[in-house]
Amino acid sequence: MLQEERFEVVSGVLGVRVGGRELNLEEGQSAVSPPGVPHKWWNPGEEEEVRFVVELRPALNTEEFFETAWGLARDGKATGLGIPKNPLQLEVLANAHQGEAYFIGFPWPPIPVQKALFGVLSLLTPLARLLGYKECYPEYSGSEPPLGIEGERPSEASEAMVVSIVVAGVIALLALVALLRRARRSSG
Repeated sequence: MLQEERFEVVSGVLGVRVGGRELNLEEGQSAVSPPGVPHKWWNPGEEEEVRFVVELRPALNTEEFFETAWGLARDGKATGLGIPKNPLQLEVLANAHQGEAYFIGFPWPPIPVQKALFGVLSLLTPLARLLGYKECYPEYSGSEPPLGIEGERPSEASEAMVVSIVVAGVIALLALVALLRRARRSSG
């Protein structure tokens, strides 16, 4: 979360949570999330569509990230929330965009745990690259987002997969901590 994120509603109502404060923004209204402040947005209406513009400063590699995420989703390689189904693809994408974004809400753990988890999983990045996984693909550049991705919920199977990845990462992190403690005791 290295960027300031500004949301401006074009039509409809946008639910926004910035740093624990929840707002419903209407047409013409905007909100800003400073760098490092957890935030989330959603459509609070059941029937009304919401359209809004998001501006990120500095942009960093956000366009490349979304082109890749949308391209993977269009090809059926991501969940309804745009999260790559393959853990190696997820790792390469997360590694390339460290600090730019974190997952908030179920089933994701707190941001410090995510940082530690992706730090440990980054050990898999060379293997993932060797197997051909990339942080961006030329065929996805300039693509339009897939229809319906904003309102979809992941299937139970994809939620189970994400939970499995998180659990595996936490176990790997705990094993690493145990090994480091053992090494300290042996050298002391």
